[in-house]
Amino acid sequence: MKLFDFPEGATPLHDYSGLISKTILTQHDLNREETENIHIAQKKYLTKKVPAPATWFDIPTLKKIHKTMLNHVWSWAGEFRKSVTSIGVEPYKISYLLGELCADVQAWQSHTSSLTILEQSARIHHRLVFIHPFENGNGRFSRLVADRYLIAGGGKHPHWPYLEDDGELRSTYIQSLKSADRGDYDPLISLMRQFRASEPIECKK
Repeated sequence: MKLFDFPEGATPLHDYSGLISKTILTQHDLNREETENIHIAQKKYLTKKVPAPATWFDIPTLKKIHKTMLNHVWSWAGEFRKSVTSIGVEPYKISYLLGELCADVQAWQSHTSSLTILEQSARIHHRLVFIHPFENGNGRFSRLVADRYLIAGGGKHPHWPYLEDDGELRSTYIQSLKSADRGDYDPLISLMRQFRASEPIECKK
């Protein structure tokens, strides 16, 4: 019998058939296995020199990043969700809205933007969470991709604490995303700065 629970803002899972390991029986087991897998992706994507986003911010690479994050845990890692969830857009909109985001990122790379790299990173973070492309791991995926973008722009990425447990910090994080839903990115940016995110030195005011 599997015993799973879900913190505030998480997408409840209803189908566990994609679990690769049959030894995962509880939420604690799942969190541990996912965390170990995600550490592999963080090492691959955040600890080395990151090329310009124009070379990697596209749908195939985003799917590859998610697959690297969870391919030891879920058989569907890297595949867009097909189910309607309590968070995120309808499945048929995922490819279109991700394509729009990728186009916006490419435009930021090609033209001078009024947004700083940190502000762009926050918008990427929020829009990926809003779209919620995958069955699971969307918050962690969104943070990793936004962090990688910030590194590529010469900034320092936030060192996020573990946010998967229900608690005051997670509640603050969820509220910052809800503020971004209304067009106010300041709470999310402030949270990123709290965890040591910064602009490139030449961009600091």
